[in-house]
Amino acid sequence: MNLFNVIISWIFSTIFCITLLMYIAKYPRQRTKLLKIIFSAMFIVGMILYCSCNYLVLENAALELPEKVKRELLWVKSEYASLFYIPYVTVRSVIDVGRMFSGYPNGDAFYSLPISRNPFAVFAFLLINLIAFFTTATALITRFGNDLLRWIRLKAPNMFDIILVFGVNANSISLGRNIIEKKGDIIIYVDSVIDEKYESSIRDLGGIAYSDSGAIKAQDSFLQEIRVKPDKTKLRLYALSSEYDKNLQYAQKMSDSLNKLKISPEQTELVLLGTDEWKGMIFQANGTNYGYGDVISFDEHELTARLLIHKYPLCNAINFDSNGLATEDINILIVGFGRIGHEVLRKVIANGQFEGSNFHATIYDPNFERRAGFVQYQYPKMFKNYKIIFEPQEGRSTKLYSFLQENAAKLNYIVICIEDKYMTRGMAIRIVDRLQSLGYSKNVYTCDTESVRCYSEDVKGYESNLIYDSEILFSEELDKYAMELNHKYSGGRNLYEDWRQCSYFDRMSSRAAVDYLIPLIKRINAKKLTPEQRENLAKSEHLRWCAFHYTFGFDVMDKSEFTARIKEYNHEIKESGQSSIKISKDMENLKHVCLVDWDKLDEISRLEDSLIHNNRNYKNHDRGNVDTIMNLIQADSKES
Repeated sequence: MNLFNVIISWIFSTIFCITLLMYIAKYPRQRTKLLKIIFSAMFIVGMILYCSCNYLVLENAALELPEKVKRELLWVKSEYASLFYIPYVTVRSVIDVGRMFSGYPNGDAFYSLPISRNPFAVFAFLLINLIAFFTTATALITRFGNDLLRWIRLKAPNMFDIILVFGVNANSISLGRNIIEKKGDIIIYVDSVIDEKYESSIRDLGGIAYSDSGAIKAQDSFLQEIRVKPDKTKLRLYALSSEYDKNLQYAQKMSDSLNKLKISPEQTELVLLGTDEWKGMIFQANGTNYGYGDVISFDEHELTARLLIHKYPLCNAINFDSNGLATEDINILIVGFGRIGHEVLRKVIANGQFEGSNFHATIYDPNFERRAGFVQYQYPKMFKNYKIIFEPQEGRSTKLYSFLQENAAKLNYIVICIEDKYMTRGMAIRIVDRLQSLGYSKNVYTCDTESVRCYSEDVKGYESNLIYDSEILFSEELDKYAMELNHKYSGGRNLYEDWRQCSYFDRMSSRAAVDYLIPLIKRINAKKLTPEQRENLAKSEHLRWCAFHYTFGFDVMDKSEFTARIKEYNHEIKESGQSSIKISKDMENLKHVCLVDWDKLDEISRLEDSLIHNNRNYKNHDRGNVDTIMNLIQADSKES
C-alpha cells in the first residue's frame, strides 16, 4: 500500500511539473518571475523540512541511523554539544537544501524518522525535492537552452536558405509560418523588443530570435554569426516592421554589411514593407551600384490589391467566344476610395482590358473629392483613357441601391474597400442579398490591410485570404514565369543573367504580364491556341500592357521625339560603338512610343526599321508573351 501511494504521488508530481513546464514554455516572459517565486518558496519549505529533520535526529539519538550519520553525530555525547545544535542544524540544512535543488536530496535524516512511514509524508518529501530540482533544471534551460539551440542550428551544414525577418508582429509570424510550411528554411527574427506571445510562436516555428545590438543594426558581425558567406547560403530579408521607416533603414544597413562582406547580389533577396511597388528600385543591384539581387517592395494597401487580382482575376468575371474574344464589357463597382481603393482601381484597370470588351468603373465614396487628388494628378491618362465615374455617396445609400437596381445584370466585379471590417462585412452581405433578390448570383469582394474576402449567396462559399499568408510575397513563386518572359524578350543567352540585368520596372512589367496572361489563357481553356485565339490574346495583352503603363503615369511618345531618340542612338553607336538610350521608352519623362492602338504598331515598327534596319515588329512582342506563357503552362501540365 505504501508503494502504491508513492507511485501515485510520483504520477501527480509529474503531472504537476509537466503542467508547470508547459506554462513556462507558453509564457517565456513570465518565466523569470515564476522561477523566482518557486525558488523562494522551495528554499523556505526546504529549510523548514531539513531543519526539522536534522533537529529531530539530534534530539533522538536512539533512532536507527545510517552509519555515516552516526559518525557525523559522535560529538553529540559531548556535554557541550547542545551549544552547537543551532549552528549544526542551520549549516546542515543549508547543505541539504542545496542538494535538494541539485537533484540529489539527503533522505537519510528524513527516512530515519517515524514520520517517513506515512505515505503522505513521503509524497510531500518527494514532491518538494522534485519541484526544487525542476526549478534548477528550468533555470538552466532558460539560461543555456536557447543559446544551445541557436548554436546547433547555425553550426549545422547549410542545407537551407536563411530567412531573416526584421520586425516581430502578428503579420511577420504569419508569414514565417507560411514560409516554414512551404520551404522549411532556417528562419531568424530580429527586433529590439519581442513580445512573449511572439517569442513562443517563433520557438514553435523552430525559429531563432535576436534582439541584441548587432542584429538590430544589421552589422557584418551578425551576418557572420548566422553564417552568411560569399557563394554559400542565400539570404532572404523580409523587412516587415510596422514602423515603415525602420524597414527602409534596416534594408540599407543590411545592404552595406552585405557589401562589406562581399556577398554577391545573386545570393540576396529583399521583401520590403513601407514603400510603393516602384520605389523598390533603389535597393536593387544595378550596374555598378550594389544592392539586392531581387526586390519586392509594397505597402499593405497595394499588396491587398495585388492579392485581390491574384485570387480573383477579372477574366473569370466575363465570357469569351471560341476565338478568345470577350463577349461582354467589364463593369466594376468600387465602394470606398481611400488608399486601398486607389490601388484596387489601378489594378483592375491594368487587368480588366480584353479585346472585344470595354472597361467601366463606378466608384462610390462621399469624400472622393478629398481623396482622389493624388491619383488623378499622378496618373492622369488613367482617368482620360478609361471610363471612370465618381458618385459622392456611401455604400449604404439609396443612390447605390438604385444603381444596383439599374445595373445588376451587367455588373460583374464588385469590391468594397473600407477599413472598418464590421461595416464592410455588413455592406457585402446586404449587396449580395439584394442582387440575389433581383435574380443575380454575384460575388462581392472586400479589401482591407489584413485580408481579401469573398462573399457569395452560398454561406459555404465564403473565402478569406490573409495577405501575409499568400504566395505573392515569395519571389520564386512570383518570378518563375516572369523570368522566362523577360528572357524571351531580351534574347540573351542566360535566363538568370538576363533577369539580373533587368531593370526594376521591367521586372514589374514581366510580373504583371504573367499575372494577367496565366488566368486568361486558362480561361480560354484551349490545349493549343488557334491562330485566331493567339491573335486576340495578343491584342488583349497589348491592351493590358498599355493600361499597366498608364497606371504608372506614362504617356505616349510622339513620332518626332521617337525619331530624335533614334538619331541620338545612332550617333552614340557611331561614336562609341554602344548606347544607353532605349529608343522606344523614356523612363525619365515616363513616355513610350507603343502606347497606341494595336493597328498603329506596324507604323511604328516600320519607322524604326527605316532608321535602324533591325526588322522590328512590335506586335510580335505581345504575340511572344502569349506563346511563352502558353508553352510554360503546357510544360507544367505535362510535369503534373
